[in-house]
Amino acid sequence: MNNLSRHWTTGEGAMIELLKDPIEIVTHAVGALAIVFGVYQYYRSEKWKRLEFVSKSYKETIDDALCQRALTLIDYPADIISSVPDLKEFSKKDDCGLHKVALASALDFSQDEVTALDVEVRKYFDRLFVYMEQFERAIRAGLVKEAEVLPYFNYWIYKINTEDSAGAAIRKYVEEAEFDDVERFLKRGSASPEIETSSSR
Repeated sequence: MNNLSRHWTTGEGAMIELLKDPIEIVTHAVGALAIVFGVYQYYRSEKWKRLEFVSKSYKETIDDALCQRALTLIDYPADIISSVPDLKEFSKKDDCGLHKVALASALDFSQDEVTALDVEVRKYFDRLFVYMEQFERAIRAGLVKEAEVLPYFNYWIYKINTEDSAGAAIRKYVEEAEFDDVERFLKRGSASPEIETSSSR
């Protein structure tokens, strides 16, 4: 091989090497983008699954007959529906304050005599708190995010945390009945009945 051929071959090899580097860079970049996109799709899918789980679980909560009665007592203590026989003693009272006093009495562990109505009311709240416990445990386990749950529950948390006789009685019942995860769950609420759903806490 003459010198010219040798130089040409060397130059051709260098050119090939120069061409290989950009190709490898592009190949690696495409591979990295594919990984990023795959991760994005995975988390997007996971988020959708979490939201679907929260929505379904919340629907199960509010569709439960006992939970509905507890939520009615939390939300409208002066407007208990007469179609619920177990609450007829509450429905006889016209004053909102009397309803709250009656609710507070039903949840009071220190009273000497427990009536059949007291037992019924406690049963409603026990069922609601069992559901709330499951949401709190799911958040702490990382299965769902707080921000994905609070838009559903913040209103009820706000109502329970209000400083009136009914709210105080419910919180005291949570403590005395040792619903520890419900206590944690109630601390997650905001100071307003509404919450920004865009939060990512």
